Amino acid sequence: MIEKALAADPADRYQSCAEMADALRGRAGVTSSGPRAPAAVPHEPPSFTPPKSSTNLAVWLALAGLLAIGVVLFVVKPGGDDTEDEVRPPRADDLAVYRKELGLGAGELTAQIETSLGTLHCRLAPDKAPLAVANFVGLASGIKPWRDRAGAIRRNSPYYDGTAIYRVIPEFVIQIGRPATSIEEPSDPGYLFADETNDLTHVPGTLAMASRGPATNGGELVLLVEEAKRLDGTETIIGTCAELDVLRKLSRVARDHSDHPETPLAIQRIRITKVE
Repeated sequence: MIEKALAADPADRYQSCAEMADALRGRAGVTSSGPRAPAAVPHEPPSFTPPKSSTNLAVWLALAGLLAIGVVLFVVKPGGDDTEDEVRPPRADDLAVYRKELGLGAGELTAQIETSLGTLHCRLAPDKAPLAVANFVGLASGIKPWRDRAGAIRRNSPYYDGTAIYRVIPEFVIQIGRPATSIEEPSDPGYLFADETNDLTHVPGTLAMASRGPATNGGELVLLVEEAKRLDGTETIIGTCAELDVLRKLSRVARDHSDHPETPLAIQRIRITKVE
């Protein structure tokens, strides 16, 4: 009866409380006209309390239990659907959902990253980094909800648009994704997810997601200007960008003692498209 009450398909469940109650009465030996006649039992001494039907008690306990389950299901899974926190770490199957919503279907994906000093076209590698690529596509497109620093959930709001290129080291690395108004604070879309490594290497043009533990693997990106084997295994590589001239231009801007660009640089927009 519990399995029927919790069936995944609503059509397979009890259609009303009355139907469930009738089923319970039948199981407990109670009919709509009252309890079935009990078999003959030895005479018992009189009791000082009114007699209670153990059968009816069983019915009501079962109903109370099912009602409690129903309340929990209504809170946790209203309408039979999951209601987990929509701001959550990525799952590998998220990418198929994002592809469908973006109308991209099967095939290779590219990220067109528009920066203050030029546009990058980066081929993504979801087969090598399914979690990180799904996270990147969801945030970049705005499909994946995220939580801002005030605690508000942002929906249909591309995470990287307007974020700062906050650190540059000449001919080496460019770091992206911190709030343009507070570049000292790490990227934080409201969650972290487990580090994900692959066998790709840090060659010029590498696009990676930082994965060095707490407060880094939510949304921060790394772009590599020159080959750096010492970084292999320390960031999750998610793709490769073609425009090395743009990367070099970005890495050569004047910077302060903390490697922050003296003139603010930003990601203006990221568009996810299919490789033509």
